[in-house]
Amino acid sequence: MKRRGRHTTVIEGLSPLLRELERHPEIEISCGRITAGLPVGRHRMKWKQLSGGIEVTYRGTCSKQILHLYGDGKEIEDVLKNFKI
Repeated sequence: MKRRGRHTTVIEGLSPLLRELERHPEIEISCGRITAGLPVGRHRMKWKQLSGGIEVTYRGTCSKQILHLYGDGKEIEDVLKNFKI
């Protein structure tokens, strides 16, 4: 897996998704902003198409994090659709 940037901190529950993305070396990952202190909620994931990649917002129990995934958008979407939270 290729990572962009030096930020490597991830929130609770996001590690399984990163392990799944590691199986696809052509996908580059940039770990982004973490928002902490949210009300307790269930885990969920949303994504949107960007030029050159996909922005993923992953919501954990009390925090959320944004990831930027670079590579073939179709392949990235297939990985995200098949991932079970």
